[in-house]
Amino acid sequence: MVDNGTWESESNRSGAVKWLILRMKVQNEPIDRKVFAKYGLSMFLGKYYRDNTARSIIIHICSIQPRSTPYRHFL
Repeated sequence: MVDNGTWESESNRSGAVKWLILRMKVQNEPIDRKVFAKYGLSMFLGKYYRDNTARSIIIHICSIQPRSTPYRHFL
C-alpha cells in the first residue's frame, strides 16, 4: 500500500515502472496488465496510462513524450 498522492509525482511513477520492468526481467516474465495487478499497480496503470502497459514503458524507459513520438498512435 502506498500513501495517497504518491503517484502524483512523475519521478515516483517512473520509479515504479522501472522497478516492475527490472523485476520482470529477473523473473523472465512478460509485462502485461496481470503483472501490474499482481503487484498492486492496476489502478496506477489505469489512471495514468489508460490501462496501456506499452504506454507506461515507452514513456518512462525511452523518455518519449506521447505527442512527440512517431508511435503516438499506440499511446
